[in-house]
Amino acid sequence: MKVREALTSKPKTRLQIVQETGLCDREVRRQIHELRDAGVPVCSDSHSKGYWLGNRDDVSRCSREMRARAYKLMHTARKMDTGEIEGQEKINVLV
Repeated sequence: MKVREALTSKPKTRLQIVQETGLCDREVRRQIHELRDAGVPVCSDSHSKGYWLGNRDDVSRCSREMRARAYKLMHTARKMDTGEIEGQEKINVLV
């Protein structure tokens, strides 16, 4: 994977990775997802503005931030499902 070869311990933006690899942005995101699913410690956070190969502490911070984002998304989805968002009509969602 080209993205794996481009990653280092210092953050790189997706644009930098795109320019370095010649891949399109969508392909870079896809490869980052696949690397993470394969257990490669590809980290990112809202402060560093990039992706990097993380150490244990980086991985821990990254996973905590991902969980917090997922919790907020699930909270909003539940409110949407129950019609608790102002102006939102109640909808039936098949899960």
